[in-house]
Amino acid sequence: MREKKNSVSPLIWVIYGIMLILTFVLLLISREKYKIESPVDQQYKDTVSFIDGWMDEDGKVVDLLNLYQTKHLKAGKEYYIYHSIPDEIKEGCTLNISAKNIYYQLYVDDMMLTDVYSPDDQEVQNSFGRKYSMIPIEKSMAGKTIVMKIVPVYDEKSSTFLDITLGLPQGHLLHFAREKMISVVTCVIFLFVSILLILVDIPINMKKEKNHELLALGLFSFVVGMWGLMSTHVMEYFTGDGRTSQIAACLFLALIILPLFIYIRYSRELFAPIELSTYAILSFTEFLAVWILEITNTADVQTTLKFTHIVLGIGVLQLASLFFRKNKSNKDSGIYQLFRSIGLLALIIGTVIDFFRYYHRNVADNAIFVRFGLLLFIICFGAASLEKTIKAVKIGAKAEFVSKLAYEDGLTGLANRTAFNERLEMLQMKQDPVALIMFDVNNLKKVNDNLGHQYGDEMLVNSARLISDSFETIGGECYRIGGDEFVVILCKDNILKAVTDGLQAFKGYVKEYNEQEHLKYQIRIAYGYALLEEEQCDVNQLYEIADQRMYKCKKQMKARI
Repeated sequence: MREKKNSVSPLIWVIYGIMLILTFVLLLISREKYKIESPVDQQYKDTVSFIDGWMDEDGKVVDLLNLYQTKHLKAGKEYYIYHSIPDEIKEGCTLNISAKNIYYQLYVDDMMLTDVYSPDDQEVQNSFGRKYSMIPIEKSMAGKTIVMKIVPVYDEKSSTFLDITLGLPQGHLLHFAREKMISVVTCVIFLFVSILLILVDIPINMKKEKNHELLALGLFSFVVGMWGLMSTHVMEYFTGDGRTSQIAACLFLALIILPLFIYIRYSRELFAPIELSTYAILSFTEFLAVWILEITNTADVQTTLKFTHIVLGIGVLQLASLFFRKNKSNKDSGIYQLFRSIGLLALIIGTVIDFFRYYHRNVADNAIFVRFGLLLFIICFGAASLEKTIKAVKIGAKAEFVSKLAYEDGLTGLANRTAFNERLEMLQMKQDPVALIMFDVNNLKKVNDNLGHQYGDEMLVNSARLISDSFETIGGECYRIGGDEFVVILCKDNILKAVTDGLQAFKGYVKEYNEQEHLKYQIRIAYGYALLEEEQCDVNQLYEIADQRMYKCKKQMKARI
């Protein structure tokens, strides 16, 4: 058999794969062989932990990482704890403190130490936020006792210390930057992807039938990126404003699920309008309540965060339930179905882990698993959303032409009976309001017999145009399902008004056509319609009801003539 002109030998792919593998192997070997201490490690190597070893006034050990477990600790009350400074400290060392929702001051020999990084001008208030401090410790203080006055904002674990170290400030900053680098890069990827998706959505939706699938996914990615960026608490290092960052993190968290539901509705049609509307109302009510309580200083976002978590939990459970419940009716190929399953599983696992970490452990970053779960979710669902595009590229122009013949009526250009039957099957799985409007062109046989089939075909083409012009502008889907039979499907809210408006326009177009001069024939079209919400039946029975009403109309028209 002659080799294809544009084919590439599998051996070439194998050779290149081996080259890639050998590249990474050599990089790993050289990393171990030539390993040297990085500038970050050099600056950070003399840093020691200072979070342990604190004592209260009774000489009892104080666990600063779990400060909320101290039984007598009350919000707004002053407490004093003590720690010995090492006998030997390096010149230029600072006490580097990371805390949230807690006010503190440090003293040595009754002299308050100055925070060179964050000026001590904040007051104890709700949602005090994350605070970072760099307090110089002079060599003359070696061996002395440092006293810390602490005032918690909350009684629970929201008021706590995250880390305290003693070392060079530049080492602390570099180490912090390295620790946060992956999380920040992940958030930047979310924001970059969101911009691309939103921009791509614009040209795609310059058409009559709008589908803002990519816009919804872009907004979802944007909100996740902003929430993740606020949750890393990197912004506080640049702004010093832990209060605003905390508010931003809580509000963006509440905005996550709704655009995800909208995306699922557009792309997979797993959500019925009533389900989407119900969750939208729930989400908006909770968000508005949190917003009003915060802006009026009635309750801050930290105390209302549990309600946001409840609404988010409901959303994740509803998403999982709908996905697995309707998974059997999904016609995706196996690989894309696997992608969606992996993405959803990653989102659920990440959410569960971080919920547990937030409520049962005191961690500096309590959203890291959710961020990676969301990133994997967007990648997997984004890849699955490209399924139609990939198939279209594989099929090519020839297959597209064959598909057009299979689903399009060659005479009128409308969709044919095959397309109509498939659409009916899809409507069986949806809960949207549906109307079927049947049409039958009168006197076609008479025109064919007396004027010839050329005029008969012309009559059908003109009839198709009158029907489509009347209903396509209001979202109707027009089909030719037989020689002289047409049908329109309408799926939208306020369905009765839409049908009435369409039929009124249809009658006007027919009248306008028949009033032309020198016509060899006039167009008479019988019609009948049925609404799913009125008939309380399935779609196939709805078709039969509309068909019966159309034939009744046809008899009445013939009787009048």
